Amino acid sequence: MARRKTVLIILALGLMVLLVSPWASAPSSKTPPAALPANGAEATPPAPAEAEEAADLRAVAVADEADFATLEKQNAKFALRYPDIRVTLTRVDPKVAGPLLDSRLDDGRAADLALVPGEWVKTLAVSGAILPADAAFVGEALSDQFNAVAAPLKWNDYTWGVPRSMDPYVLVWNRNVLGSLRREDGSPLDRPQRAEDWEALPKRLRDAGSGAAWLALDASDPFAVMSWLGAAAGERADVLPGDQGKAWTGQALEGLLAMPPEDRLGIRAEAPDAAFWASFAAGGTLAAVVRHSVATAGIAALPKSDAEALEIDRTAWQRPFIWTAGESFVLSARTLHEEAARTWMAYMTDAAHQLENYEETGRLPAYPSLYTARNGVSPNLANVSLSSFPNQAPSATGPEVPIRLRRLTGLWEEWLDGRIGVEAWKQRWPASFAEFEANG
Repeated sequence: MARRKTVLIILALGLMVLLVSPWASAPSSKTPPAALPANGAEATPPAPAEAEEAADLRAVAVADEADFATLEKQNAKFALRYPDIRVTLTRVDPKVAGPLLDSRLDDGRAADLALVPGEWVKTLAVSGAILPADAAFVGEALSDQFNAVAAPLKWNDYTWGVPRSMDPYVLVWNRNVLGSLRREDGSPLDRPQRAEDWEALPKRLRDAGSGAAWLALDASDPFAVMSWLGAAAGERADVLPGDQGKAWTGQALEGLLAMPPEDRLGIRAEAPDAAFWASFAAGGTLAAVVRHSVATAGIAALPKSDAEALEIDRTAWQRPFIWTAGESFVLSARTLHEEAARTWMAYMTDAAHQLENYEETGRLPAYPSLYTARNGVSPNLANVSLSSFPNQAPSATGPEVPIRLRRLTGLWEEWLDGRIGVEAWKQRWPASFAEFEANG
């Protein structure tokens, strides 16, 4: 009898194993965590557990040609990983991108996403053109932010953009032209450290018999203008568009803008191209204000003997704030595919792609954790002082900043052409603040 009971118990246990084993071997309904890449960078977002509803998205990118080419390549990789989400990219030249902001990203073709300058984000958020982007951040990315990059993206307790990269401004010097300049006592001239040193440069070049321009910058780029004014005056580069820019209390800034029209002729107001870098290296210009990626690429493209004449100066990065020239993705409030769009933004801004942006275009990553010896990002910004760039937020982060920047460009071009002087500037610039406040 006991033997028969034993057999029955064994049979019952076997039946239970057969019933339970299919469930034990079935895949989990939870999405598995993504594995970290070998280099320790942040993982790309995991593939969804279930296939997403097919989505056709359109993304508008304010980008130059090189940056857009990298974006297209990364989008092609996304299409292989997420075949049900198709994203069509359209490039907008940064020099003619103003109407895109004015139209709140509506160019008549209903974009779902956009890649825009970081300073645009709060303007678009306040206007109701975009949706919060917090859900697009992966892992600890939401807290892994430089303040200079993150602050313009925040409003009303939400984050409205996902940063992709930054490209701060630098000075580039021609060593040979600088070495030819002398002080009144005949001693070599060091790099200008104060506003009065900059004011004296045109005369020193004339005294040295040099026909070189004393400064080159893109007059249509307000960030380049402010970067030079900040560096030359020894002030934060965001003084002018911030509220403190209403008052003209800085004597250094006033002295720079009081330059006579003949000295302004020594400013090359052009965007740097291959011909510019060749002329620069040959002694056609003393100093230039350009974005970091533009400087590194321009010098790298020169023959070694020419490149040795030029030197990148990042001294301004030791100040509390310089413009990052950052770019961020935003999500249109008109999109019909929020989840698919957020999946795309998270993928396109993950650590691996930020490092790829750096390798291909020279644009720096937006996350501090990516500045490691292993990743090879230079210069290393991970351990810089908390009181200096890029750990300080800009003083000007309001929705009015893009409009003020546009007006600043117009004033600068008038000043450069000699149509206005410092007194006219001092009257018209504060008036533009009052006009904006009255309208909005």
